[in-house]
Parts: sequence; C-alpha cells; structure tokens
Amino acid sequence: MDNGENIQIERMVRQKKGRPGEEIEVLLSDASSFFAALKSWQQHPFHEGDTLTPEDLRKLRDESATISVRSRAMALLSRAEHSHFMLSQKLVSRGHEQSIVTRVLDELAGDGLLDDARFAASWTRDRVRRHPEGRSMLVAGLRQRGVSSQVAEDAVSDVFESEEFSIDEVVLSLAHRFFRARGATPDRVTAKLLRRGFPHTVVRRAINEISGTDPAESEE
Repeated sequence: MDNGENIQIERMVRQKKGRPGEEIEVLLSDASSFFAALKSWQQHPFHEGDTLTPEDLRKLRDESATISVRSRAMALLSRAEHSHFMLSQKLVSRGHEQSIVTRVLDELAGDGLLDDARFAASWTRDRVRRHPEGRSMLVAGLRQRGVSSQVAEDAVSDVFESEEFSIDEVVLSLAHRFFRARGATPDRVTAKLLRRGFPHTVVRRAINEISGTDPAESEE
C-alpha cells in the first residue's frame, strides 16, 4: 500500500493474464502486490531488490493499468464495433478503473478507433438483416446502447435510405416469412408487423400485395 514510505520489490513473477498479454506480478515488502504490464516493464525495467518511492509505484500502477485497458479494448474492438458506452461498461465490469477506462476510450475515439456513428451504422444494418424492426424501435435499441439521439436517428435514416435496404422491401420480406407460419392470416400478420414498429401504411401495402386483402377494409 502507498503509506508515504519507500517500498522494496521482494519478488517478481511473470505470468499470463488473459487477452491483454503477459504481465508480471510484483510482490512488495509491505505485503501488497500489483500486476505490471510486460510492455511497461520493458520500457522502464525494474528488478527484485529495487526500492520504489510512492510516486514510482503510482506511475507504474497507472501505466500498467492503462496498457492493460487499451489492450483489452483493442481486443474487443477487433471482434466487433462497440459504442463508447458499451465498451466502457464491459471494461469496468472486468475490474478496470473507471477513470482509466474513460481516459483510454477518449484517446481511442480521438484516434478514430472508437466511433459511435460507425457502431450505430453497423448495429442497425445487422439488426435489420437479423431481426427487422421499425424506425422507432431501432432508435430505441441504439439509445439503450449509449448512442445519442441524433446519431441514432441519422444511422437509421441512412440505412433505410440506402440502396441496400428500403423499408418497403424489408416489411414485404418479413410479411412473406410471417405468412408461412401455421394459422397465419392477414390480420395476424398485420398485428405482428405493427408490433415490430413498422408504419401502418407500409404494412398495409405489403399485406395487400401478398394477400390481396387491405387490412383497413377488415377494420370497417
């Protein structure tokens, strides 16, 4: 512990600790210990028997924690896009300090490696392919993942205005799938599509094209 006195390094044990890479467990003369990132040690070597001042110890711990957070964050980003909020939550839940996580993620965002707009576009495209929903539900899904309202609205608009997707085609494809279910009727399929948050006018066109039945007429 940092008690204002110099502390001696009694033992160093090199080991593997998960995805951030190799780390060194540093055991100190006051019976405390910490993990130093191997990269940090390579840049500023220290050895058993060395004496550390409280400031030396603070810097070592901070530098090692920063390296560990950045390595973990990059490993997660290499597998999938994340929003700033989601990545922060994951890192903190794995035991990293919030202040260090915030600093590292701000740096990654500044370097263009973490981008909420890019995440929102990727998540929306994937959601429309796997579980099509209407605009309001897609925006709500992005908001739950920490994306700002404006970024969420823009991402959903861009996806539905792109050549890859159109809301009419998405609803029509989903309606065809629902009509293949046992007991499907125009009214039931209409209800399922509306629960997904699709506009009534778009749903009405899709049902009419497939079944020749206008849901609005059955309501009269």
